[in-house]
Amino acid sequence: MAELTTIARPYAEAAFRIASDANALPVWSQMLRFVGGIVADPRVRAALDNPKLTAGDKEALLLSIARSSATSSTRWGAISCGC
Repeated sequence: MAELTTIARPYAEAAFRIASDANALPVWSQMLRFVGGIVADPRVRAALDNPKLTAGDKEALLLSIARSSATSSTRWGAISCGC
């Protein structure tokens, strides 16, 4: 597990820095919890672990699930990643 922490740390620090610089820590925190809930689903995890799917396929899958969840969930609210 330490290896996953080591791999994730630079990404977590970058996300924190971006959110902090934009004065948007609460919004980023909510977005990361939302995505974390999606990837915690065993079906999603299995799809993301599938070596036959390209990075683009995985991105499209996550975006599709997020959009579907966002339109049916009041938790999403007015969150925007600014992309």
